[in-house]
Amino acid sequence: MGTVEESQQAELVCRLFEAAVEPQRWQGVSAQIAQAFDAGSGALMVLRPRAAATLLDATGNFAGAPALAYQQHYRRCDVWTESACLAAHRGARIGAELVPERAFQRTEFYADFCRPAGIYHALGCVVQLPDDELGLLAVHRARAQRAFTQQDKQRLARLVPYFERALALRATVRQAGLPEQCSMAALDCIGAAVFLLDAQMRLLHANAAAAALLGRDSALRLCGGILLQDGAAGAQSLARAVQAAFDPLRCAGPVSLQVARRRGPPLLLAVAPYLPPAGLPWRQPCAIVMACEPGAQRLSRTVLGQLFGLTPAEAGVAQALAHGEALDGIAGALEISPHTVKTHLQHLFRKTGTRRQGELVAVLHGSPAGLLRNAAVPDALSSV
Repeated sequence: MGTVEESQQAELVCRLFEAAVEPQRWQGVSAQIAQAFDAGSGALMVLRPRAAATLLDATGNFAGAPALAYQQHYRRCDVWTESACLAAHRGARIGAELVPERAFQRTEFYADFCRPAGIYHALGCVVQLPDDELGLLAVHRARAQRAFTQQDKQRLARLVPYFERALALRATVRQAGLPEQCSMAALDCIGAAVFLLDAQMRLLHANAAAAALLGRDSALRLCGGILLQDGAAGAQSLARAVQAAFDPLRCAGPVSLQVARRRGPPLLLAVAPYLPPAGLPWRQPCAIVMACEPGAQRLSRTVLGQLFGLTPAEAGVAQALAHGEALDGIAGALEISPHTVKTHLQHLFRKTGTRRQGELVAVLHGSPAGLLRNAAVPDALSSV
């Protein structure tokens, strides 16, 4: 292998392993591989049984609408890939070795997908991955270009083991990051706003409720990535509470405070220290700030109905009770009699296993309906 080829392969191997741990680095890898093989196009993807292909990267003639068409339909018509998957040896293969050119020209895959994309000659490989996944690397040349040679095949064969290891590393990294992804998804489901801050009040993460809170008129705002408290928000300082979270001598646990707003009731905050567990590459201490707006988050009627087997009318009454509405007010707003409201209340007692209104409200707020974020919950006093 010549010096130029050695240099090209070393660079390609580095790109593959960089992309394996940082997904955004896949962009441009297929073009670099195609260039190394004097090919006009290329694609990298992961194939799953009975599922759409995951496109890691592709050159321009394969990206966009063609990539979507391939994932939705032409993946099943790809005679090259199907033949490569069935072959006993899954190393580097030339397209004409898998499917003779005349047979290839008669396929739907060539007529409707490859020919419009300027693809005729192919060189690629299929590698086995965990969980029955397959990794595909392919480069292509137009019909007017020369066909791939055995020398091209040998060059790709030297790259195949690194491609396989890079995709195996990608799978490992994705699996390792699954708990964090699930945690972030769970945070986005809850109604409380959650901010993750460093010691300088820089925002490291905000869940969906926190992002929505910053978008409304509130005592908190983001400036240059720093979470700031409104100067008119009163004496209780979020900054002091966050600083205390980083001081082991001052911090005995979560600190709670109210932050006044120019309009509406104050924000209710809790600040707690957080140190990522050992074994993670990033162990920067953080402060978790949880914020609630009294009255802003209403319990979902849908969730209440599902949890306790309530009718829509009962769920509407339960929602109103949970948010402090009196029975007479509920009756007037819903244009039903006080007797009907009391009947619904008796049904609520029976279905929730409670006996008193206070106990009922506590059960409702302690249920998942009190945790889940509802971006557009119907007003408790609309008609049911």
